[in-house]
Formats: sequence, C-alpha cells, structure tokens
Amino acid sequence: MNSETDTQTTPSLELNVPDDPTGKSNCSQGPGGSWKWRSGDFNPNDSWAPTVNVYQMSRRVEVCIDVSGMDMSKIDLQIQSQTLLIRGVRQAPDPRRTTDETCKILCMEIDHGPFCKEVPLPDPIDTYRIMTRYTDGYLWVTLPLRSQG
Repeated sequence: MNSETDTQTTPSLELNVPDDPTGKSNCSQGPGGSWKWRSGDFNPNDSWAPTVNVYQMSRRVEVCIDVSGMDMSKIDLQIQSQTLLIRGVRQAPDPRRTTDETCKILCMEIDHGPFCKEVPLPDPIDTYRIMTRYTDGYLWVTLPLRSQG
C-alpha cells in the first residue's frame, strides 16, 4: 500500500451473484438459519454491523462501508434481489505484548466479531461491471446502473 495515498484496489475481493431466486441466504436467516461461531450458534441479527453510506449518481450507486481494521479476505459481498449483502468477521484488536505479559481490559468499545448487513439498492445493477476499492479503512463498492432500453 502506498503510504502517500493509502489506497488499494481489491481485485481479490469477489462479488458473488448467486443463483438463489428464493433469496433464502440473506441476513435474516443466514446460511441455514444460524452460523457456527467458535463455541456455538450465531444469529447474524444479534451482532454488530459496519456503518455504510450509500450515494446514487446518474449512472451508478456508490456504497462506502466502514471496515477499518478488517482483513479484506474476511468480507463477502453478494447481490441478491436488489440488495447488496455484506458479510464478514472483524477480529478484536489486541495490543502487542510479550508472552509473559498480562493484559487487563479497561474499556472495549470497538465492535468485533461476525456481521451481516443488507443494503437495499434503488435500481437494477449491471453485475458485470461492479468494482471495489479499499481506501483509508473504507471499502467502496461501485455498482453501475443497468442501461434502460
């Protein structure tokens, strides 16, 4: 990453457009109803979700997702029934320490763990031209609108 611009294109981040006409793999159900997370079941609706801004321009929709501190390989994007589905896992921040050093948490406000967020999209999207980029802790998803006519 270039320290002057702190911008990185994320070609490894894949946008999935599954053939699921039922829409059953959305956040409200999760894949199979609940996700397995560490030592038990996880309901995506009971977790945190990253904040988003959505902007509509004349020929595209831009979605900005606050994913600071996240490993981009832990994020899954899908388009389902005019909805952008964002799933992922953010690890809890952990201070650097030596192996014999103990750590007492005095305050922990940074959200972490698995999440699932649905972003409704206003118009039909051209799924073949979607692009992503990661800049300063924000994941930007550019969703070109499908041409009318």
